[in-house]
Amino acid sequence: MGKLLVIGLGSTDINDIKDSTLNRLKDFKNIYARTINHEAFKSLKAYDIKSFDSLYMGEESIDMVDERIAEIISDILKTEDLVYLVPGSPFILEKSVKILKDQEDDIEFINNTSAAELVIGLCNHISEGYKTISGKDLKLSSADYSLDLVVQEIDNEFLLDEVITILKDSYPGTTRFSIVKDGGLQGQEIYTDIFDKYQRKIIPNHQTSILVYRPEDPVYGFSDLVNLTDTLRGPDGCPWDIEQTHESMKYNLVEETYEVIAAIEEEDYDNLNEELGDLLFQVVIHSQIAYENGDFSILDVVNNITNKLIYRHPHVFSDLKLDKSSKVLQNWDSIKFKSKNINFFWERLYSKKNLPSTIWSYDIIDKVTRIGFDWEDKNQALEKVLEEYLEVKEALNRPQDLEEELGDLLFTLINLSHYLGYEPEGLLKKACEKFVSRFKEMENIALKENQILTELGTSELERLWQISKQV
Repeated sequence: MGKLLVIGLGSTDINDIKDSTLNRLKDFKNIYARTINHEAFKSLKAYDIKSFDSLYMGEESIDMVDERIAEIISDILKTEDLVYLVPGSPFILEKSVKILKDQEDDIEFINNTSAAELVIGLCNHISEGYKTISGKDLKLSSADYSLDLVVQEIDNEFLLDEVITILKDSYPGTTRFSIVKDGGLQGQEIYTDIFDKYQRKIIPNHQTSILVYRPEDPVYGFSDLVNLTDTLRGPDGCPWDIEQTHESMKYNLVEETYEVIAAIEEEDYDNLNEELGDLLFQVVIHSQIAYENGDFSILDVVNNITNKLIYRHPHVFSDLKLDKSSKVLQNWDSIKFKSKNINFFWERLYSKKNLPSTIWSYDIIDKVTRIGFDWEDKNQALEKVLEEYLEVKEALNRPQDLEEELGDLLFTLINLSHYLGYEPEGLLKKACEKFVSRFKEMENIALKENQILTELGTSELERLWQISKQV
């Protein structure tokens, strides 16, 4: 097996490279560069350097280019030594180097200044810590408001527009940023502004980066919420928060969940924003209590749900192909119950027994209909409702059977709502709202008639009820 020497070229020209490093090149006949679009190559013409630039035109993505580069280099290393030249530092945003490091035994590195360090220096910025990421990997979750952010590899206008859009969605509009093109080279361009005033003034190339300065005004992320919760329950924290346990907080969790549902049903998205935050705090404080008890931490919660979602979405994260949501749900259930060691179908029907009975019954019906246990048409469904109604009517003379027959009727009505495509919990809530609204109207009418609703007799209440139905 051959020896691999990986050399970082730094961020500007040949002056970034020590003479001792250049002398090492003379010992190798195989010299490859990820790209020759780097100022240093103007001074390396004496060497027979082959580049991988052509791969960028043939592969579908940068990741595929890196994988192909590593494959080619590995093949050569089976019989010969090789030097691999990369821009900047070989340890920063160099996936091909990471692949080679993981699979090659005889490998040596010569480091150099990274592009991120160059960008920060050119902007005359004293950084207290920074994070660097490739533009193609940037997401809303990339923002860390406690650090500067350097976004690299912004090599085309489409990607620049996409990166700016994500950054504007991630940071306050008053956040400062600098776009640096050809940093350290003759003709370098630097454009500094705030996101609210951004204008495209630079056409990017392969040596274009964006430095996002840490926001001056407080902007909080998920880690800040976790730290705040730790403070609230700490020695100098809030007495109420310190006293809380899983048991004392369980109804708060239910309350916050229903407030989220209410905001959704009212389509009040400002309130939904707030209520989701309240619900998130419930997750964090329960996790903090568990951490203090030595059970688990919020990191375990996030890790477990992420692993679970990956495991239960093989049609997204592996080669399984599912083109319909019904098949996705069937596969989800199959994976879920296998992981919980549930072997029989009837055991699956107990999976939501701790939820309100309308939800549990709806889930039971949903599961059995997926395997074909369903009515043939709506007339058959309505006949079953009538059958259960008549059984309730008969049971009025058999008190010992009435409870069971009423339960059967309720279950059948939920079955009917499922068959017709309605969720019973929502239907019942709307019915409650309509009923309360009519009583409100009844009381308004009574007041106009100088009467007190709660003091009226049955016949008067019925009269007002019939009037309210017409309103």
